[in-house]
Amino acid sequence: MLAKRIIPCLDVKDGRTVKGTKFLDLRDAGDAVELARIYTKTGADELVFLDIAATNENRSTLVELVRRVAGEINIPFTVGGGIRTIDDIAALLEAGAHKVLRICMDADLGGHGADDGDGCSAGAGFPRRRNGG
Repeated sequence: MLAKRIIPCLDVKDGRTVKGTKFLDLRDAGDAVELARIYTKTGADELVFLDIAATNENRSTLVELVRRVAGEINIPFTVGGGIRTIDDIAALLEAGAHKVLRICMDADLGGHGADDGDGCSAGAGFPRRRNGG
């Protein structure tokens, strides 16, 4: 039987952790660095950090915030949101992420992947229908 793991996810917008339903009706849930510290101290096995606005705002993930979170935890750390290039992946890994999650909102996933050759990136798709298609 597989062991149960606790993997909290910090959804981050404008540098703050937020909570909502399907990324709507967002409300402030606190400071990402402080929450990461609390989750680590209370037994989380891994932490996921998603900059939920980065892709829609056409910007990279908040690398400095990732660096601050990474400096406070000692558990595996996965980061996603706003990742478009190998340089984005490298910046996040250098900031302290252990893994990088590239999320693609486009239903046509072909040609959107990046092979960085070191096994530290993953992909996820959340396709949406366009024009009833």
